[in-house]
Amino acid sequence: MFKKVILLLLALMMCACRPIAHYDDNSSSYSILTYKSSAALTLLPFLNDDYSITNSSSVDTFAHAFDEEKHDIIIAPLNVGINSCLKGCEYKLLAIIEYGTYNIISTKETLRRGVLGVLGQNTVNDYVIKYLQDSNNPNFEIKWYEDIDALKTSFMNQELDGMILDEINFNYMKGQVDYDLYKTTDLNNEYEYKTGFIKYPVVGLFVLNEVINNDQNGLVEFSRRLRSNINTYKNDKTTFNNTLMNSDISRLGYNDYKLIRESYNFCGLDFVYASSIYDELNVLMEICDIELNESVIIK
Repeated sequence: MFKKVILLLLALMMCACRPIAHYDDNSSSYSILTYKSSAALTLLPFLNDDYSITNSSSVDTFAHAFDEEKHDIIIAPLNVGINSCLKGCEYKLLAIIEYGTYNIISTKETLRRGVLGVLGQNTVNDYVIKYLQDSNNPNFEIKWYEDIDALKTSFMNQELDGMILDEINFNYMKGQVDYDLYKTTDLNNEYEYKTGFIKYPVVGLFVLNEVINNDQNGLVEFSRRLRSNINTYKNDKTTFNNTLMNSDISRLGYNDYKLIRESYNFCGLDFVYASSIYDELNVLMEICDIELNESVIIK
């Protein structure tokens, strides 16, 4: 009897290790970990609901998160998530929600050599940059950063010749300096030229198996809202501005409402089911040294 009590207590302690999603017939509130990038902005419609949302730019944080299973949904660098799924974690890939809109930024109109600051070592961009660099043979020395503010500070202190930025951070930098900044290379165009695909996915939405198995209605509704609002915010600026100004965007890792408003349509945000672009994902994962398997994707 005593042994049974101990086993029951251990089971209860294990269940308490992660926030529990609240499921009912009408809606579900999930625990979400999101990568601190443009992809986090897809969660705007959920900021005023009963969702636990945290953000991080640490690749190690996401690698551990897939093992710990504390979150119902993880919005993560695509290769990090897929690699974890292939190793047997309790998550599967549902959709792509951010595509690459990255450029090499410099004070020069053309830039072929020097020290290039890049955010996110071991993410999709890491592998894509190396792939494109091998093909074009520019003489860049890559310096990796885990924190976007540290990257921008290094550039402003003239420690870098160039850097790779998304649209939001490019617009931010233009407002911080009194000299011209140029987009010298569009990585998306380079990627299209090499692979034939017009854009490359960088961030995916991964779902815990428990949610997939026990809350299909809630997951469908969550996905519908996310996808619908991405499209609404791009086309209906009144709704977008109202949502933006009445939401605590610091939960997504941002603090400048104006910057998001100006950049949202150019951030590569979308909602595309991963199962519909398997061939495209397969090519990208080969670049990332990963052998993709359909078993990691929700069909």
